[in-house]
Amino acid sequence: MVITADSRGAEGPHSGSNAWGRPRLLMCASPASGHSTPVINLAYHLAERGYNITFIAGEQFEATINKLPGKVRFVKCPPYSAFGDPEAMADREATPTGTDRFIWDMKHLFVATIPERYEVFRKTLEELKEQDPEADDPLVVTESFFMGSLPMYLGGPLPKGYTKRPRVVNIHAVLYMARTEYSAPCGMALPRDASDEGRVKNVQLHDEAEKTLWDPVIQYQQEILNNLGAQGYEPTIPLHTWMVEHDVTLQMCCPSLDYPRGDQHPKIRNVGALPPRPLKADFACPPFWDEVTRGDRKVITVTQGTVALEYGHLIMPTIRALADRDDILVVAILGSKGAQLPEGVAVPGNARVIDVLNYDAVLPHSSVFVFNAGFGGLTHGGINGVPMVFAGDTEDKPEVGLRGEWAGVGINLKTGQPSPEQIGEAVDRILADDSYKRRVMDVKAENEAMDAMDEVEKVILEQAALA
Repeated sequence: MVITADSRGAEGPHSGSNAWGRPRLLMCASPASGHSTPVINLAYHLAERGYNITFIAGEQFEATINKLPGKVRFVKCPPYSAFGDPEAMADREATPTGTDRFIWDMKHLFVATIPERYEVFRKTLEELKEQDPEADDPLVVTESFFMGSLPMYLGGPLPKGYTKRPRVVNIHAVLYMARTEYSAPCGMALPRDASDEGRVKNVQLHDEAEKTLWDPVIQYQQEILNNLGAQGYEPTIPLHTWMVEHDVTLQMCCPSLDYPRGDQHPKIRNVGALPPRPLKADFACPPFWDEVTRGDRKVITVTQGTVALEYGHLIMPTIRALADRDDILVVAILGSKGAQLPEGVAVPGNARVIDVLNYDAVLPHSSVFVFNAGFGGLTHGGINGVPMVFAGDTEDKPEVGLRGEWAGVGINLKTGQPSPEQIGEAVDRILADDSYKRRVMDVKAENEAMDAMDEVEKVILEQAALA
């Protein structure tokens, strides 16, 4: 049986797949929430459609993955080794936020982990072959920051038992990072300039960044990949490599939330963001849920994210900015199980604080989403039709804030530590100007029309047919 995009409902066994003719999948994600959660959501939808999945992910996601429907097997991905090294963390903290910190993270948190992730990736493929030597090879569905498949893709030795390289579909659930003349290099956080003069300048910036800013990271990655057997690898900025060195890369974002470009890499397809997962039947409503849903006040949801949990940077200023306003209910999500605000912090009468809460549960009832400008937050706001306030200055967050501002779906504060006055003014501006709501509802409709899940499955089946 040849697998095609039209054979999803075809019955009958297929070698190396389940009874419905779908390929086995090896899914892989970098062990951080922002990278793993989109792939876990994808696995949920694929498992519901009957796919047999082996999933390499961080141990903190094991329980969640084991609860996915259908046949899903968890394999542990090694953690970020730098996080367990006090000396490395001290060096990171001493590195200024912005471009310097961004480059540090790319080298020490990601490039440095390629060998150990490649090892678990290779061993998992070999185990799958040993379990069923006659089965068709698994299809790899990875995400850009996992990188464990790169040595194999770039000409390294095949896993034991394989006579050809498995096909690789890459899930890109962060902003576009490949080289383009339509914007400056990712990480510089420069406003988009796609004029004739701007495009010339952008090319110059990409060239300069490759020769200076990125050179130590480029050389480091080249050494690692070569040691793992990569052949014919052309060294360049790792962000470009991670996005384009796969059979196909799926950009999980609708076009309206990203800069337009006339030179998008031919391997990259925009498929839109996945739809919200339905709330579980046992969803535990927080005690204040009736206040969220009854509609007599504007709900302002604020979160610091799940990594940089400095509540004094965003959550506490937001609570203070909107304190005791009769027309507003503030829902503050701390982002970590069991988390609490620092002792002694006064919570005003119109604020409700909770450790964790599903964004897709609360955002449909929200008038404004205040968050740290993570890419996941941008897409959550977009698929739920909620105008946003962006407040981030670490990792890729300045870039995300610029794109949200350009898209017209919110206000970019251009700082990770805004004052209560800045937050209050931004929230009031969004509530008073319905253009933000209209624009984000257009984005929501665009994303729904793209039907991301069907598009992802279509690509998976196309690649399986080419195996």
